[in-house]
Amino acid sequence: MGEAVETYQQVRSGELPRFPFAFWRPPEGFTRMIEIVRYAARDSGVHTSEITKSQMKTWGLETPLVQLCGGSTAKLRELVSVGLDPPEQPVKPTTPQRRRPNFTNALMSKVWIRDNGACVECGSQEDLEFDHIVPFSKGGSSTEENLRILCRRCNRSRGARI
Repeated sequence: MGEAVETYQQVRSGELPRFPFAFWRPPEGFTRMIEIVRYAARDSGVHTSEITKSQMKTWGLETPLVQLCGGSTAKLRELVSVGLDPPEQPVKPTTPQRRRPNFTNALMSKVWIRDNGACVECGSQEDLEFDHIVPFSKGGSSTEENLRILCRRCNRSRGARI
């Protein structure tokens, strides 16, 4: 058991009134949070990939969740699950699911700035859409290099051709 878990246990038992000043300050705060959350999850019988905000509150760990993960349990689950085996789940028949492009705001902003907010084919600034250079249906990825801005007319005339 590490120093962070010992401090956590002292705070939870009342031996310490609160966590020491700057306990959650990055970069050490991330390491401490991961160690403590893994401990608390294991102690509660919860897999790290299934942690919820209410559990973090129950464990008295809402402060690091907000300070280090911006309140995002998805980011927290990603951090604390690194290097751990996924939870065992019963094997169930799978139905093929349609893959979807993964556009983030940051990705779309980069493409928009690179293409000057206009269709790269005709220069129009009306009815703009993001287009995969290598079509998504043909295995093209949703990366900055494979995306561009086209107006609706140019995009529809192109179709799913490479």
